[in-house]
Amino acid sequence: MEEVEQNLQEVVLDFLHMHAFRGTSLSRTILGPEENIKSLTRDDLIGYVQKYYKGPRMVLAGAGGIDHDELVKLADKYFGIVDSGENDILSYEAGKFSETYNLIQNEDMDCVYGCLAVEGTSWTHYGNLPMQVLNTITGQFDRSQAAGLLTPSRLAQRISHNAGINSYLSFTANYKDTGLAGVYFSAEPSGLQTMCEAFCNEWQKLCHSVTQAEVDRAKRWLFTNMLLMLDGSTPICEDIGRQLLCYGRRITIPELEAIINAITVDTIQSVCQKYFVNKPIACTIIGRTQNWPDLDKIKSMLTY
Repeated sequence: MEEVEQNLQEVVLDFLHMHAFRGTSLSRTILGPEENIKSLTRDDLIGYVQKYYKGPRMVLAGAGGIDHDELVKLADKYFGIVDSGENDILSYEAGKFSETYNLIQNEDMDCVYGCLAVEGTSWTHYGNLPMQVLNTITGQFDRSQAAGLLTPSRLAQRISHNAGINSYLSFTANYKDTGLAGVYFSAEPSGLQTMCEAFCNEWQKLCHSVTQAEVDRAKRWLFTNMLLMLDGSTPICEDIGRQLLCYGRRITIPELEAIINAITVDTIQSVCQKYFVNKPIACTIIGRTQNWPDLDKIKSMLTY
């Protein structure tokens, strides 16, 4: 936890979730508060396993030179004693997005770190993959990287000329019934307003002026990265388990490719209009925040 707290990106995203999903389980950090970590006992761990390590919550996946029948035998031998959970109702706390404007003033920080986001899609929503394509179009930028100035992202090219902007990373986070989509950034205090205006302006433009070349490039990039993530039996097993828990089945590579290829310019514009404009926003900014625009100003820039 102490290591995570040294990573400002993690800290900002934790605060963003804490406020954007306040009152729901998504507002809680993964590691939990310090007092919980220090007070954990052996009985706590045993109780947790007994409560949650049950059939409906578990997936056994195999990849590579696997004999299916042999895997079934091993599963029966080593996992046959696991509680089937037949009498348990799999429940979860629904996530609910709330508009939030959270400035954490710290005059001792040289740089300002923050996130500007809107509510995104769930894992199973039809807009999930179009949102990821849109996320790829928005791209990323890092002044400290050699390729930063040569990125094909229109947004990156626009802000790269402003010395007060250090980096940004477009992101989308999906959960069972909701999500977050936005940008994480690092900037000098003098670059805050320019950066915010650039983000809002780019989302506005994507509602009506995204090009076919941008969409095609983003689709190729997204699909290629998805394939690269499946390089090896371990990531394939993880992918099988994740998909079974999220979708109830495994989506094959050809099916995934077909879904991505079906995304058009109109799809991207429609998704952008639905999620990024005329909607509640969430932002968390840490540092010398005086130049960050107020909530009404940001919402006016995202009115379509």
